[in-house]
Amino acid sequence: VQAIISTLFYLWNRSDRLSLAAALRSPLFGLSEQEILDVFTSDEEPGAALRSLLPAVGALFDSWAPFCGTEPLAGLVRRIIADTGAYVRFGKLNRQAVFNLDKLLDMAHDFDRRGFTTLQDFVERVKTIRGSEQREAAADMYLPGLDGAVSIMTVHKAKGLQFPAVFLPAMNQQSRSVTLGPAVLFGPGDAVRRVT
Repeated sequence: VQAIISTLFYLWNRSDRLSLAAALRSPLFGLSEQEILDVFTSDEEPGAALRSLLPAVGALFDSWAPFCGTEPLAGLVRRIIADTGAYVRFGKLNRQAVFNLDKLLDMAHDFDRRGFTTLQDFVERVKTIRGSEQREAAADMYLPGLDGAVSIMTVHKAKGLQFPAVFLPAMNQQSRSVTLGPAVLFGPGDAVRRVT
């Protein structure tokens, strides 16, 4: 997902060299450090250097550019995923990545439905989320053959995910504030008595 986001950042702002380098280094493009160094140390600006040094990669970015302002975000994200073979590239490394890409597409569709159809709106939204340190949970992963598997996670990590059964261990223990504080009895009315 970060590779797609970096690609979108660069398509929105062609002077964002950091996003371009992150996208090129990711499995989405899989360039070596030397190839990336050659692009950024060229006498040409990075886009032109990509066209001359790595024509196939440069052609991809050039083919996506016309859709940045004319197509809803979900269409652009779908094009990037299809043209780069992202499902295969990331799916080989981690099956969860396929579900995360689907979740990114769902987010883009939702973004379009809300009326934010420009790439700039989406980039600004992602920057806001990053700035406030909000984190999206990973997409639910229900794969064939993994029925009956147990997921162990914190309550915070499970936020937004749904499971048919949830177990919260150690809920029968008293909280530390009660066990470390003074023992108190509550009587009828407002009577409170400390136990010694």
